[in-house]
Amino acid sequence: MANTNKKQYTFLNVVNAVTSKGTNFKNMVIKGYVSRIQEGEANGKKLIRATVVCSGRTKIINSMFGTNIPEDNVVWINVTVWEDRAERFKHMLEAIGNPNTVNLVLIGSASVNKYTNKNGEEVEGINLSVNDWTLCGGNTGSNSGNKPAASTPTQASQTPTEAANGDELGDGFDFDDFEDFEDFDGSEIPFA
Repeated sequence: MANTNKKQYTFLNVVNAVTSKGTNFKNMVIKGYVSRIQEGEANGKKLIRATVVCSGRTKIINSMFGTNIPEDNVVWINVTVWEDRAERFKHMLEAIGNPNTVNLVLIGSASVNKYTNKNGEEVEGINLSVNDWTLCGGNTGSNSGNKPAASTPTQASQTPTEAANGDELGDGFDFDDFEDFEDFDGSEIPFA
């Protein structure tokens, strides 16, 4: 019998980033089960809204965003996929049978969401505007769990000629491109 008291930790990475125009933002990568998936529209723009739970990572969230979320709390992250990306996201969901939940790695720009909860308390959460995603294993492709998962191409796999030429990620680089770099031992860093 499995130990159900074991604390679960969500894969989460948040870094400070800067756009090419000098705008600061928080780039977030999170892996989890996305649920409460709904299509909608805001200001005439199509979107998909969903949530993903973040467990065991409130210290990271509080540190990176300046929030004061109690450490034992689970953080529900509000996910939004906009316009053309929303159409591709919808197509991916249709390809795997429109499940109620889907296991994804989400990448995007994150910000603090301050709101009043149903108990009238002022609380803080996180919003994630999704730029990219990757379908993970464990997706059944149906709400009942009976269909196998469909293979949905990721951005990297949509460039087969580049991948065939050694560009595994489709980003213009080949892993062999780094052979020219010498091993770095760190002794030249003055503050190490």
